[in-house]
Amino acid sequence: MKRTVLVIDDDKMILDMIQGVLADKFDVSAVNDGQKAFRVLERVRPDIILLDLNNACDIIIRRIHKKTNHRTLIVNLTIRSDNNPGLLLLSGNSR
Repeated sequence: MKRTVLVIDDDKMILDMIQGVLADKFDVSAVNDGQKAFRVLERVRPDIILLDLNNACDIIIRRIHKKTNHRTLIVNLTIRSDNNPGLLLLSGNSR
């Protein structure tokens, strides 16, 4: 059985890319906003959530953690263009 990943990003190109990379090894749900993410969380309990750092505010992360009973790893990601174009920054939140 494949592990489940929820990807939340407002950039369709990024969503498609991540979904394409992960689809062979994971069941991937991809959404472009927080409201859709909460609807997905009504029916899916992902093992990992990849969350665009631009959409990640403390309140959203806390709500997601509460919704998943604090059992889902949330990884914030972004592509930073200010100092290092194309740099993928990953920072995991504790469970």
